Amino acid sequence: MNKQRVKHTRRTFGPLLALSALVFSTLGVADVNLPSIGEPVDLVISPAEEKKLGQAFMAQARKELDIVYDAETNYFITSLGNRLLNASNHGSETFHFFTINDSRINAFAVPGGYIGINTG
Repeated sequence: MNKQRVKHTRRTFGPLLALSALVFSTLGVADVNLPSIGEPVDLVISPAEEKKLGQAFMAQARKELDIVYDAETNYFITSLGNRLLNASNHGSETFHFFTINDSRINAFAVPGGYIGINTG
């Protein structure tokens, strides 16, 4: 490329590039208005009700789901879950981990601190 063409390219695209950088850099600073996703659960259901709901779920789950009762598997899942909890701000809540013999990859949480993990 000759010098004349380089100068012309810089003159043409330089301001355009600077304007683009300015526009895109201000996008991250814009005021974000997120929609309300509701109230904290403690305003809807008490911790005691949450615990009762979780216990009722587990009673039904033991009847309907293929829960894994293997000590080694349960120890592994509970240890892993507790390591994750130690790195979070979960407070003093108690969590109960259980494994479901299901080939689909899935995990879920139930009120009362029950966390189910499929074997996958």
